[in-house]
Amino acid sequence: MKRHIKEESSAIRLKLYESLLTNKTKLLRLLIDGGVSVNFKFSSGLTPLMEACLASNAEIVQLLLDNGASLKSRDGRGLTVFHYGFMRESRQIIKLLEHYRSRNE
Repeated sequence: MKRHIKEESSAIRLKLYESLLTNKTKLLRLLIDGGVSVNFKFSSGLTPLMEACLASNAEIVQLLLDNGASLKSRDGRGLTVFHYGFMRESRQIIKLLEHYRSRNE
């Protein structure tokens, strides 16, 4: 049986944020497997997928997308993950995002 972690917990969100910033893919997998939502917003208004795009981390972007991260979420300025991918000029990230968008249309 899967143990679910309360996503409202600030400690859990901090761990998720840390895993994104420090490229700790194993920790991120454990958190996701434990039930943490990949679509909540940090206090900055960014989703985990937006943060991963900013970090130009294709492996984590892939992991988040594989686990249901939304391509439609917008930050406080109305920007989407595509904006963040283009900001970093990461072709690999943009290709991943476009691939998942085409799969879900």
